[in-house]
Amino acid sequence: MTEFAGFQQGIERARSMNEHFASTARTAAEQMLENGQEIGTRLASQASTARERLLTCLDELASAGDPARASQIGASYVSDSLRAYGQNMAEWSELILRSYRRGLDGAVPGTAPAE
Repeated sequence: MTEFAGFQQGIERARSMNEHFASTARTAAEQMLENGQEIGTRLASQASTARERLLTCLDELASAGDPARASQIGASYVSDSLRAYGQNMAEWSELILRSYRRGLDGAVPGTAPAE
């Protein structure tokens, strides 16, 4: 009878582990979906901003009357692009850190993901 009791405990433990795994997988899938949507939104926003910056620069270059003004426009475009690059990297870093923290919180049984 002892063998059957041990077998029953093993089955219960396997069920418990399966439930935890299913819960963790469900949480991970939800987080991946949420992160995917946020990534898509950020990419679209950043691409749109970069496009507008480039179009503005090209319009200004087309109407620049002299080489000095064209140089100023080019330098301004480069400066704005570098600033935007820094902001974009800060946004991506924040997103990655937040996702990492949620992943760690969700990996510990009995904890809820941090928001």
